[in-house]
Amino acid sequence: MAKTLSFTDTSPQTVKIGDTTTSFALICGNDNVATDLTHATSITVKLGNASGYLKSATVDSASLTDPTTGQVTVKFNADLMTSLPAGSYAIEVWVVDPTGTSIYPSDGSTGFTITNNIQSSNGSTITTITFDDFVEAMNKAASTIAKGDKGEKGDPGDNGFYHYTVDLTDAKYDRNKWYYVETDGHQLGSLGGPSYFSLEAPSDAAMVPYGTHNGIGKGTFARQTVLYGQGGWGSYDRKLIVLDDQNPPQWTTDGKRLLTFAVPNDNNLNYALYARGGLKINITSDVPGLTWTPQTDELVVNDTTISALNDAPDPKSLGLDDDHTFWALPMSQLKQQLKTS
Repeated sequence: MAKTLSFTDTSPQTVKIGDTTTSFALICGNDNVATDLTHATSITVKLGNASGYLKSATVDSASLTDPTTGQVTVKFNADLMTSLPAGSYAIEVWVVDPTGTSIYPSDGSTGFTITNNIQSSNGSTITTITFDDFVEAMNKAASTIAKGDKGEKGDPGDNGFYHYTVDLTDAKYDRNKWYYVETDGHQLGSLGGPSYFSLEAPSDAAMVPYGTHNGIGKGTFARQTVLYGQGGWGSYDRKLIVLDDQNPPQWTTDGKRLLTFAVPNDNNLNYALYARGGLKINITSDVPGLTWTPQTDELVVNDTTISALNDAPDPKSLGLDDDHTFWALPMSQLKQQLKTS
């Protein structure tokens, strides 16, 4: 039987930014017949959008009014609403009981919408840059990302963009480790606020031994595009805006993430990322004069040890968390919105 997830007849399906009192009422079912949740030991609601998974909230199974109805209430409190911009979202409910884990719905996902409130026109409730600045920066970035020669030490491209190469194809880089790649600086770029970085690495089998499968071959890239640098350096009001995160683990034969930007901690403010051995990464940025250095062993910075990882990095452990990160639309959707706005 297909697992289904639907809103109750009286449940809202839209919530405004800043509203922390709205609740969604959802019914977990099998072929739209309510599931008995009496024996549920764990219930987790997970949210995502076109860029992927975003965040989750736990529902106390003891709080269910009548578990036999399969109804789960999701409260959109301040913690859940933080850093979620207006847009279309997907929701799933994960239920754990003695028989295992059930994910509702089993086919696709159930959608809901977050809309702007009257004070959201300049985006100030989401991040520290205005929407007009954001659009201007993205128009500039999108018009230049594919231009210019790539070089080891940051060859300038058109309109002030610079191109770098990080090469981890040497045999000294273990294909089953993820290396900390650090720059020698943290100066801001030319966008007038956040600094722009686009990381792109081929992931087809001809380039790296962990390869691809499911018909995805040449031309496949792991990519992450970010804006970073809002707020003062060394303080926790810095922001990372993730514009595009096309790095699905299913592209690799062993299901491991390939690369991700890292938010520097207070002891190390230089720009940095984690990347898997075997990759050759092209970086486009508006920040000039950077040298990117992969660390082959452990790096010690101000008494903080940064080691090579034996497993794919968890983006949240690298600072890509709900307090410091604003997940925007993927670049393809952003461009489409700009064309129609």
